Amino acid sequence: MRLYRRDATIETGKMRNYITYEEATQATDGEGGYTKTWATVKQIWAQITPMKDTRKLEAAAVKFVGAFTFRFRYDTDIQPAGRFTYEGVTYTIHSVNDIGKLHRYMDAACYTQE
Repeated sequence: MRLYRRDATIETGKMRNYITYEEATQATDGEGGYTKTWATVKQIWAQITPMKDTRKLEAAAVKFVGAFTFRFRYDTDIQPAGRFTYEGVTYTIHSVNDIGKLHRYMDAACYTQE
């Protein structure tokens, strides 16, 4: 299915990567303190595309190895404080945007770190 919105074309058939969204949680370490752990929140279908223009991430002083855009159906649970994992690689979420402010699809700017 292909949807046309202004200058963006969204092909839902290209969302063939089943990714995991995780959020940070605190777990007790047994000595009165806490340890940061990551808990799976949900798994969703997405399209993963390498970024052509990574200047936005460079301007934010983020050290990264690779920059990617994850496109998925609109979901308010996905927040920049979380991260994605796919095929054993962890992707830190830099920003999440509602495409065209239509509440149908979202793009997340993500990067992998060294």
